[in-house]
Amino acid sequence: MPTPTRPRRLAADHFRALAAAGLRTPIGTDLILHERADPEAVRLDGRRLAGVVREAAERYRTPLAIPLMDLRLEKADLVRRVRPDVIEPDTFHLDAPPSEAEHGRAHAAETAPFLPAHRAHLDAIAEIAARSGLTPLGMAIGPFSLATKLLADPIAAVALAGRGIRAEDEPLVALAERGLALAELAVHRSLRAQVEAVRVHRAHRSGGIGTALMQWAIARARTRGARGMQLTTNKVRSDAHRFYERLGFAASHEGMKLALRQDTDPPTT
Repeated sequence: MPTPTRPRRLAADHFRALAAAGLRTPIGTDLILHERADPEAVRLDGRRLAGVVREAAERYRTPLAIPLMDLRLEKADLVRRVRPDVIEPDTFHLDAPPSEAEHGRAHAAETAPFLPAHRAHLDAIAEIAARSGLTPLGMAIGPFSLATKLLADPIAAVALAGRGIRAEDEPLVALAERGLALAELAVHRSLRAQVEAVRVHRAHRSGGIGTALMQWAIARARTRGARGMQLTTNKVRSDAHRFYERLGFAASHEGMKLALRQDTDPPTT
């Protein structure tokens, strides 16, 4: 019988070194946002918000474009779809497990327009994705974290579920389970698939391999609940443009690149 591995613990010095190096990546975007004279206006402008995200990546030396960690966006969007009569979504909590009708209402409204702040958040991600050089992230906090925002007392509900108590035996567990199901709908509503580095060896081109790869990726994205797929391709690759257009892609954004080292040119793919 194999010996169980002990969990790896990072020494405190590791985190002190990260702080000393100025690596504040997860909260960097929020810090830079509040350096602006009008942060609330920036929250509602996708292009300006994208600029804040890019500046955070540059300042804290990361290739990841990490958006604002603000679960209020997803919560407000979800509450509006489930309980449109709620005036203050920030302070709203579920007082009973959402009914099948409420769950169905949220699902049916999946294509409804996003609220302005949420729309700007998504526009900022799309703006960054259209310009190579950074890897855009979407919602970096998962549905479980969003579900806890829907409950007045998430700790008790999760503790009971962790002890094996079933939803049919405990209303709090049922509340947590149904809240999590709603939170998953909110995440899927914003999900986009990103395609990177599609390559077929020139000896094997024009044989349908690229089409098969992309069709697999599109099908995979659909099964994961993505609402769209995006990619970048070099302007000079006219054959690639026609290939993607045959698959249904449209040239809806203008991409831009910047070489960050003097000894390298911007990638041509």
